[in-house]
Amino acid sequence: MIGSLTTDKREPNDVDLLVTVTVGAPMEQIAAAGRKLKGHCTRINRGADVFLASSDGRYLGRTCPWRECVPGLRRACEAQHCGSYVYDDFHRPQLPDELIASPPLELLPALVSRGDVADDVRRAFGKGAGS
Repeated sequence: MIGSLTTDKREPNDVDLLVTVTVGAPMEQIAAAGRKLKGHCTRINRGADVFLASSDGRYLGRTCPWRECVPGLRRACEAQHCGSYVYDDFHRPQLPDELIASPPLELLPALVSRGDVADDVRRAFGKGAGS
């Protein structure tokens, strides 16, 4: 978990998740979960982004915002490799390597918090998790 949701900010604007994926990961399902999260957040006037990284720490992009991810289907698609459910729009700001390597709150495979993660967030995910 990254972004303002991990901080003491009283009303975070959005949910930012960083998901590390391996070759062969079910990208269509991961993108669907990201769209569902975004839909829930939109209902309360907030946003959500699911950022993707490879297991070796490379930023891959975000999950595809469209249910049908097919090359050439949407003119508005800015992904460099449309059709993979990975929205690799590298012309937009990317996540820093340091953030990918050490996110503020790691949920799986073990709960690890780094830096100043808000106490209520720590409590929500585990008993005072610390690194």
